[in-house]
Formats: sequence, structure tokens, C-alpha cells
Amino acid sequence: MSVLTKDKDAKYVACGFYAGMYKSGIGACDIVNMGDINPHASEIIKVQKMTDKPIIVASDNNYTMGGECLELAVVNDVLVIEVPNLFPVDINYIVLLPEGFVYEGRDLVDVFNPWKSPDIRTLSCRVELEKR
Repeated sequence: MSVLTKDKDAKYVACGFYAGMYKSGIGACDIVNMGDINPHASEIIKVQKMTDKPIIVASDNNYTMGGECLELAVVNDVLVIEVPNLFPVDINYIVLLPEGFVYEGRDLVDVFNPWKSPDIRTLSCRVELEKR
């Protein structure tokens, strides 16, 4: 896979929906190997420009891998995720933090179903981060 863009200075992240694999820091026209795909199988790959905002790099909630979020941001050193609660199922995310933040020494946060109330309309999660 190659990222074609007019913005030669931008960096991107490529995320595999099913495999949960991601590669960050991809530049214009870089060739990226996202791993093997078995015959007759498929993979959905999201390519997103890296900014100062968190990025969902894996999810079992929605093929948009973050497009469903009402809020996904770092506010006062806290990762904030809010999603609509459409179905009473577990929702899991892996979030790539913006540069300058870590959680338990890593630039990823595993948000595995921190919400348990299927009766509320919006699920909210807050994770305190550390500055790198």
C-alpha cells in the first residue's frame, strides 16, 4: 500500500480493522506493508492524517474506527471518548495518543469496555494521561 498525497510534509497512520495492526509516521508515497492477508480474505484499512488529536487504530464497534465518536480528544491531560450507545454490547478501542502523551509508558491506550450501562444513550470514558 502507498499513501498518495499532495501534502509532502504530512504524516499518516494506517490501521487494519480486523488485524488491529497499525503503522504510524507514514510519509507521502511511502510503501507500507500491513501484513499478509489469506486467500479469499479481506482487510479494511483506514488511513488518517496524524494531528494533535488521538486516533482510534483498532475497534470492534464500527467500521469507521472512530467516525462514530461524539468526542475523541485530550482535554487537560485526560483522554476523553464519548460514543452513542446504540446496542447493548461490549465496545473496545485501541487509541493512539498524540505526540507528547503516554499512558503507562506507552503511546497506546487499550479501552476495553469501560462502560457497563446499556440504558444510557451516550457512553463516556476518561483516562488520565502522563506527559512524555
